Amino acid sequence: IRPVSDFVVILEGAHRAAATAEALRDRPYLQDRPVTIQNLEAGGTLVFMEPPGAGYALHRQANLIIAAAGRPHLVGVDHGALGAGGFGQAFARALSDERAATLAMAGMGVCLVAEPDRLRLFTDRMGSRPVYVGYDRAGRIAAVGTLVEPLASLAGRHLDVDRVSMAELLVYNAVTFPYTSRVGIQELPPASCTLLRTNSRTLTISTYWSPREPDRWPAADELAEQLTDAIRDSGADTTLGCRRVAV
Repeated sequence: IRPVSDFVVILEGAHRAAATAEALRDRPYLQDRPVTIQNLEAGGTLVFMEPPGAGYALHRQANLIIAAAGRPHLVGVDHGALGAGGFGQAFARALSDERAATLAMAGMGVCLVAEPDRLRLFTDRMGSRPVYVGYDRAGRIAAVGTLVEPLASLAGRHLDVDRVSMAELLVYNAVTFPYTSRVGIQELPPASCTLLRTNSRTLTISTYWSPREPDRWPAADELAEQLTDAIRDSGADTTLGCRRVAV
């Protein structure tokens, strides 16, 4: 699956923003995709490649900057009808209740909210669009974002290959959460809001949902009916506002 959009927040080495933007473009089919470089009031520099769908432009509102990667959406909201930055506009309204905002976010995407004194990273329940934090060799957060390679470079960890994770990748075609191919680059959990205090470089992670099996399952017919309804509702919500849909 080729990524269609990404963001990286550089906390160390802001002078490397232009090179990071070029790294995002230097992938098949993405050479002409616009990339925005934005200094953040909380500290750090945002490098943002906008998703191709309607409503995902960088959203600026008062003291907020909101960037989305992938195709997140809020359940029941046709954010594309709200304009170029429709998703950010809708998400800004939901932020008064962090838990509700996290649980209302669906689709395959993640959301960054930059405020004057902090950053918040929201992940969907399925973890379908990972977001990572990159620590330098001193254990200090150097960058956060949606791609391992740029974070590894910014954190000075591009040569620090995690041999166990690479062995897992070769044998199982997957790496155990939260690890990645590089030591010091770790994935943030799904269904969570991660608060990053940029002045102290500290993380606070709040996870608002986890998959738990019931003590007793319904009968097979009832379970099949529930699953059918869930797939139908999810499909209708995911394609809300889309003019063209293909399966």
